[in-house]
Amino acid sequence: MVVPISEASLGYAQEVRRALRAARMHADVDTSDRKMQKKVREAQLEQYNYILARPPAAARPATPDGLRRLARLLTWFASKLSL
Repeated sequence: MVVPISEASLGYAQEVRRALRAARMHADVDTSDRKMQKKVREAQLEQYNYILARPPAAARPATPDGLRRLARLLTWFASKLSL
């Protein structure tokens, strides 16, 4: 689950979701207007394995290279978990 901290980081959260999906990983974005703590709690109750949050100070357009790096890192991490 990708949790945008504010509306300003919603676009970036959707880009991260697309990058994760391109790496063949399941990912969702919580676009509700609830507080971040509530979004994280809901994701925990829905039993998401990983919850990614983006702070508002870092809400800037993502570079394609940064998204590829994130997807590679998460793919590597997932491969380590499947041992």
